[in-house]
Amino acid sequence: MKLFTKHIENNVSEPATGLNKAHKVVLSIFLVFIIGLIYISNIWTQKREIKEIIIVNNQYIPIKTIQDKVYTYILKHRLNDVNQEYVKTLILENQFISRVDFITTYPEKFIISLKPKKIVAQSKDNNNQILYLTEDGELIPQGNQQITKFLPYIDLQKFNAKPQKEDLADIASFAMQISSLFKNNIKIDEIWKDKNGINFQILEKITVRIGNLDNIEKKFLKFEYFINDYLSKTNNLPEYIDLRWSNQIVTN
Repeated sequence: MKLFTKHIENNVSEPATGLNKAHKVVLSIFLVFIIGLIYISNIWTQKREIKEIIIVNNQYIPIKTIQDKVYTYILKHRLNDVNQEYVKTLILENQFISRVDFITTYPEKFIISLKPKKIVAQSKDNNNQILYLTEDGELIPQGNQQITKFLPYIDLQKFNAKPQKEDLADIASFAMQISSLFKNNIKIDEIWKDKNGINFQILEKITVRIGNLDNIEKKFLKFEYFINDYLSKTNNLPEYIDLRWSNQIVTN
């Protein structure tokens, strides 16, 4: 009886094993088919002619400056023949662009994704030429680039010496916070950094000394309260407002 039972069990397990092997063979054939299809599709896509170039994520760079540099070269090549590093080098000659990526998954389309540098302020050099300040503290000559949005002005002539990268980075950090720090309609005339740290001018006369950017929110809360209270009581403006001291404001 035991022998008969064992024989039945063996007969039951053998078909199951055979079925599993069949499944593996079918699955392997299917995977090979899919991989081959993807490979052939990719080759077919790469060998197609480029019929359209699209630029995305562009915030302010004039499209024509990109078109003039790379469109002729790209359209003369098939998708897999385009030297992307060469195209990237051409585009990055524009100092206002920090990064370039390409997307070529769409048949007949070559997509250029730009990352322009964020401009946070403007200034002028000794020759009265406009400079733009990036969020990283980099000064870039304006050239043919026009930034139409309002930008705070950095007075480079008021720096104690030639501005260092860390000085400009501090100014850039402050410039990016201006809109959130100012709760009233007072406009900043200019910003600079000297022995007192970061300063800005308002109402064409008053110098406001910030020092460093530590506790900047608290400093501006003091400033807002003081200036609103002061202007409501008198028209005589102080020459300076010093926010560098804890829990107090120094003025003249």
